[in-house]
Amino acid sequence: MSSFASRKASALSAFSSSPYTCGEQKDASPIGAIDKPIRELCHILNSHPSYFTLSTCSGRIAVYSSPTATNASTNGKGSGTWHLSSHEPVELKKFLSLLPLPENADLEHSTALLHISCLDFPAAKLLLKIALASGFRESGIVLNSDSSKITLAIRSTGLSISTPYSSSLSREYLSFWLCTANEKFKLNAERLVRLTKNIESELVVKPYTVEGLRWERLPDLNLVDFCTLRYNKTIYVLGGYGPGPSNNKPKISSQIYSLSPPYKTWLKELTPFKGLTKHCGCVKGDVGLIFGGKVGGSGRGDLYVWELEGKRIKGLSTNIPPRWSSTLTALTGDNFGVLIGGRNEFTVFNDIYVIDEFYTFTRVQTKGDTSCLLTPPQNVKTLKTKLESLNLLDKKYRITKTSNNLMAVPIVFNEASPPSPDLGEIQKVECMFNKLDISKNSGGKKKINIKDIVEAHGGDWKGSDKVEVLGDVALLPGDFDVSFLSNLPDQTTFFTEILELTSSSKIGKKGYVKLTSEKRRPNNILLYPEHKEKEVTGEGSEGWVCVKDNGVWQWFDFTRVMFSRGNISEKIR
Repeated sequence: MSSFASRKASALSAFSSSPYTCGEQKDASPIGAIDKPIRELCHILNSHPSYFTLSTCSGRIAVYSSPTATNASTNGKGSGTWHLSSHEPVELKKFLSLLPLPENADLEHSTALLHISCLDFPAAKLLLKIALASGFRESGIVLNSDSSKITLAIRSTGLSISTPYSSSLSREYLSFWLCTANEKFKLNAERLVRLTKNIESELVVKPYTVEGLRWERLPDLNLVDFCTLRYNKTIYVLGGYGPGPSNNKPKISSQIYSLSPPYKTWLKELTPFKGLTKHCGCVKGDVGLIFGGKVGGSGRGDLYVWELEGKRIKGLSTNIPPRWSSTLTALTGDNFGVLIGGRNEFTVFNDIYVIDEFYTFTRVQTKGDTSCLLTPPQNVKTLKTKLESLNLLDKKYRITKTSNNLMAVPIVFNEASPPSPDLGEIQKVECMFNKLDISKNSGGKKKINIKDIVEAHGGDWKGSDKVEVLGDVALLPGDFDVSFLSNLPDQTTFFTEILELTSSSKIGKKGYVKLTSEKRRPNNILLYPEHKEKEVTGEGSEGWVCVKDNGVWQWFDFTRVMFSRGNISEKIR
């Protein structure tokens, strides 16, 4: 079996020099070369290690005569006649000059089409997602018999046209359809440009450029192990060790230096400061905090509050063990900041403290196997991307929803080098993860075994073992015997165990669709919580759920509406 690399090399070697220019090499298309509008996209795909193109067409306007019974090819290919094949809009004069033509001729507008060989299934899924988002709604993945070859077909038939073209038709009729084909051609070209840009932005890693940036050397500071704060456009440096800007005798600095636009000279601030090294700080609003540090061989546990407008500093004692080399980061919300880690002569700390608006330190209790950051659901994607870029996302665990509707994102916490949490408000840190199990199904979903719960409560389970989670509702299978519940001494405990297992807030039972003389109706029922005396319909009803299916949010009452997860392209259409 040939490898992906060898198949790619063989396919690309068919081109004499570059497959993206019309050189000596010919292909099987009517123009004998790769279509010009699609060459850039072919270059992007063939330059990527996970893809190469098999066949492509940028879209065309064509007049084609189908083969007759006497000259049809035995293999279904190579017959018929191309009277016109254009990869740009066609003028009416040129179009009508083709007449007369055989009665079996057709005017066709074909949209862009690409067949792409993919390295693996994740690579194919990524490209498919981009294609669907770019408007190619009929795209799909094709596997061979043993799944060793994965091909992605990018296509869309919504702009296609096929209509008869012959001398027996009026000029007005032919002119109308040519005008329509030209309009469809322009829309197809715009869609192809959009696809190219989306694929390039997703697959091509562009180098950083300094275009538009102005670089200037700052004046020498001649200090190390200092604390830096930035307020408005001024940079402040507190403490540190060295000769300083004035090149005096090296010593621990008890000065505060500032550098303001145009950033030419370091100035001494009149505000006095204690000589420290390896301290940390942050700014929130017009207040700066400086914590800890090192004096000689000993650590400090003091907190300094600096009013930046009034240029006043006051020191506060804390109950934090003395340390240096900590990280202090400002937070959004009511709390001022978070202090992470540090070390002293004997210990590397892995503790975390939140500093409130009154500058009180509260230690965040951690438990479990790993640390995590808690964030609202709408911020999960941004936080996950940031953590991945910093190599701080712990991929051994999955992101989990907490009891207070926050999302717990697992992080790698290196005690010797605590990370800088420039990632928004950290409310608390605790572990509530299940380790990823590669033996589970390919979708990574947790297998919910309702049978064990029923049997643990003395029931006899004979039905299906599949539980579907729909929004915040756990749907028991349709053959679940509801009469079992009447024998339970405590139904609430039974339902609570299912809710915890499925991370749901409601429990329902699937029902078979009712076939009435008027219409088909669902037969789902709500088991827990119990129905209220006064029935509410619509939003706010007990059966109201919110489901995200293929990126589309849908709200409905599951006891009144039939819902199925299906083809997103058809639903949007």
